[in-house]
Amino acid sequence: KEIKLTVADEYPYILLCIVIICFECIITAYAVVIPRRVKYFSGEFMKQFTKDHQLAFGAESQLPQGGFPDNGCGYYANKLPYSHWLDLNNGMRVHQNFVEYLPGIVGFLAVAGTVFPQATLIVACLNCFFRPIYIFTYLKGGSNNRYIGVVGGNFPLYLLGFGSLGKLFYDIVLKSIAA
Repeated sequence: KEIKLTVADEYPYILLCIVIICFECIITAYAVVIPRRVKYFSGEFMKQFTKDHQLAFGAESQLPQGGFPDNGCGYYANKLPYSHWLDLNNGMRVHQNFVEYLPGIVGFLAVAGTVFPQATLIVACLNCFFRPIYIFTYLKGGSNNRYIGVVGGNFPLYLLGFGSLGKLFYDIVLKSIAA
């Protein structure tokens, strides 16, 4: 059986917002995480681990550049001063949070756009706008300072997502039972 899906005129703009949000996630890695890794896991800082690394992997073994595989709470990061550790981890958390939420953001917007296209376009634009605010406020003030970005982007998204799922359930399941 073939299913045809007709989308509203707003749907291409919703897809554009989804692409922008994905691009923001990629840019966050390059603009936030990499500069912090370079700054805090510098060659000079990493020299202190040469002996440990060579004892574990042989005298010819080279330390990984950039502090890999440490992602902020590992062996190397334990040697950072607290302020550097916190700055590094705020950057890591901002990006990891984005990566963790991205499938939900994309999924909710893609599905909701078929059910409530105008509301979805508004919510998609809000997410494009509020995610950078979330990132900036988190980096400047830590996790206690991120709430404007969280509420402005996530709250409308969750309302839209759950409302859309309810509408789809009604349209697909309940209407077919009634018919």
